Amino acid sequence: MKYTPTTPSAGVVMHSPSNRLSPSTTAAPRTAAAPLTLTANDAPPFRDFGTPWWGGDRITNYQTIGGVSYNIQCTVTTEYGSYMMSAGHCGPTGVLWYQGYYDGANIQSNGTMGTVQTVQWGNNRTDSELISGSTYDAHVYTATSSGTSAVAVTGAATVAPGMSVCTDGSFTGYVCGATVGETNACVNISDMGTVYNVCGLDIAQNPNAVIVQQGDSGGAVLANVGTDPTLGSIAKIAGTISAEANNGHQVSFADIGYQRQIFGVSPTLAH
Repeated sequence: MKYTPTTPSAGVVMHSPSNRLSPSTTAAPRTAAAPLTLTANDAPPFRDFGTPWWGGDRITNYQTIGGVSYNIQCTVTTEYGSYMMSAGHCGPTGVLWYQGYYDGANIQSNGTMGTVQTVQWGNNRTDSELISGSTYDAHVYTATSSGTSAVAVTGAATVAPGMSVCTDGSFTGYVCGATVGETNACVNISDMGTVYNVCGLDIAQNPNAVIVQQGDSGGAVLANVGTDPTLGSIAKIAGTISAEANNGHQVSFADIGYQRQIFGVSPTLAH
């Protein structure tokens, strides 16, 4: 299917939910609206056991933006071919990501997630990036404090209005019950004070629960969740978390169909 960007809703500004911290601060990660609900620890997805890395893992590094050094924390979606997918606004081409978390003073990590190879982010573009340089697996963590609960990826979802989806950011965790209201939209997204008109996005809302917050950028949006006698819990990838609004009750995410079109890769299937 050929995707053509649509016109954004006038006056609507969402916020990119990557987590940017100055390394000098010891406060909890800042949020645009919803409070953080999780404390990072040594359990996945905060600090994984090692390769192959799974979707849902937290990633972190230091980046200099506007002359200021920041710690960045985001999330990864899942394996796409030989790559790992995340959000394009999290970091530019050439950035090295660590799997792990920032404890307020140091990066706690079990290794490197890889280096950003190609980025889609900005006006009239979508919000995705491909990371390579390590080994990955077609599972997405759904546990957020301990254990290894996960879903096996069984394909790419066809996103449509009315569809129920689950978001899976490494700060908010795994939350289901959001309903897709709009697909293939262009959305005005504020990132570090600059507003971009980002396209190829789907929008879902859950009035009853917070589904996205700072640090969730790059996490998976899942659909068609179920079970399989061989694989156990399964789901299809609907896209990658891009932005939040309405105090974390609304998420915009890069549509999986658009990602497949522009990158030429699809989510790897679990087996």
